[in-house]
Amino acid sequence: MRKLFCASILLIACIHAKAQTDTIKSFSDLPSRIFETASLKGSDTTAINKWFKDFAAVEEPHIDSILHHTIILDSASTWVWLVRLKAMCQFINSDWKNLAYADTTFRNMQRAYIIFRLVGMAELSSYAKAKLHPGVNFAKTYLDTFKQSIDTLNNSYKEMFIGFMLTKMKNAKAGYEEKLAKFSDTTAAADTSLYSFVTNYVFHQLKCLKLLIIHV
Repeated sequence: MRKLFCASILLIACIHAKAQTDTIKSFSDLPSRIFETASLKGSDTTAINKWFKDFAAVEEPHIDSILHHTIILDSASTWVWLVRLKAMCQFINSDWKNLAYADTTFRNMQRAYIIFRLVGMAELSSYAKAKLHPGVNFAKTYLDTFKQSIDTLNNSYKEMFIGFMLTKMKNAKAGYEEKLAKFSDTTAAADTSLYSFVTNYVFHQLKCLKLLIIHV
């Protein structure tokens, strides 16, 4: 009986170890989730917004599982893709408490471009912090928080980062509509093909902050 017990423990330990050491050698190795796209047909904004909510509710724990149970061996791009998509899901889920840390996401990632190591996704973390403590004027709170988040950047880096954000906001509507037309003609899509669609959807929501950021 004791031998059987020990063998069972060993088997469980081996299974656990395997779960912890699965490797991803390239982006194509990512385990994907398939999402129906029937709800994207037509112009029903409520249905489309619900589709994004449903997507984010499923995708975020899926990404967490990958990040916690695999070793990513390829370049940093796959890891960054996962972390950024997770942040988009937190935005869609209104998970402001966790999204508030998005400005620290790349802090310990030596291969990340220095601007992103310093401020991460400050545009999203600032939005989350302003949502948590909006004050009297949400827009002013967002602007003040955003300024504070990028204060570690020199003027040149600030200009580059703000330019990057403004470009994403400017192109978000067209990019979102292009992908919406594409996916509305399908019946299903893998999450690995949905990144730009989801990102443009989120940045399209941030378009109201464009004029504020210009004046930072």
